[in-house]
Amino acid sequence: MATHYSNSERYQNSERPISRSRLSLDNVKYDLLKIAEPYDGIMYEGSGYLVTGLFTSYLTDLQQDRLIYGYEILEEQYKENAVTFDIMVQLTHDRNAKKIKVHVGTYKSAWPKVKAMLK
Repeated sequence: MATHYSNSERYQNSERPISRSRLSLDNVKYDLLKIAEPYDGIMYEGSGYLVTGLFTSYLTDLQQDRLIYGYEILEEQYKENAVTFDIMVQLTHDRNAKKIKVHVGTYKSAWPKVKAMLK
């Protein structure tokens, strides 16, 4: 005859059950990089909303499926060659949020002198 244990018996020596996420931070970062990949090299000043909207949809879906506890998209920084997105992801309720940085390349004209003349 099999012996069955309840969760309260299993964790009777600990204060509370250990919270474990089914998803790692590396998995989330990889997915965010794959989401941003089609925009790599075509981003321009002010176009961050395109990728931010996709990030928000993806992270909201993870949160609704209870794969992550919470997230916050902090800022987007426009630099010479890339746009950097800072995203805080909290995997479980008892863990601190961790920062993920996603870099997406910006468009650089092959003919900058012609572009300057046309302005």
